[in-house]
Amino acid sequence: MNLDRGADQTIDESLVPDSLHPLIPYVERWGFSESEIQDEFVARMVAERPSETEDFRKACDTHHPGFLEWLRAMPAKHLDQMNQADRDHPLWAFCNAYSVRELLPMTEAEANDPAQVAADERTRIEVRQLNFQDAMLIARSAFSKSDYATFVTRLEQFEDLLSPAETKKLEYARRRQSEEGFKTLDGDA
Repeated sequence: MNLDRGADQTIDESLVPDSLHPLIPYVERWGFSESEIQDEFVARMVAERPSETEDFRKACDTHHPGFLEWLRAMPAKHLDQMNQADRDHPLWAFCNAYSVRELLPMTEAEANDPAQVAADERTRIEVRQLNFQDAMLIARSAFSKSDYATFVTRLEQFEDLLSPAETKKLEYARRRQSEEGFKTLDGDA
């Protein structure tokens, strides 16, 4: 893994609000779509390049309000309605980079600053909510296709955020997934 290139993405700046252009080099480097590679990159950057990691943290924190404004302004689309241009939109790379930001451990100064701890918690909650919304899009599509395994996998980490109706769907999907597993075992015997 090349730490200088990282995710090695190319962002079309014409699709990014001007106020977020300073973040583009960070997103191109830190905006991984694959979590396994992302985790390795983050661990190595924290251990081997702490000053560059701190620069990334500061850039994300500085531009966080603008990122949230852009994210909220984007029209919501169901996964089935998204075309390739929607899937390739730079917003997703920005979301991935902000997810990486959430993986970074707090500095000692941040951990001792109550305002920073509160701000970090608010950011963590906001990013989790965004990840939940993404998971819901994928899960709804999966449920409509009777892909219960994907539905369960996408939503079980957000069980505390589910509505009562969504909780019942998750229970149903777990039962169906279990039944399908038994059918497969019976069929293999």
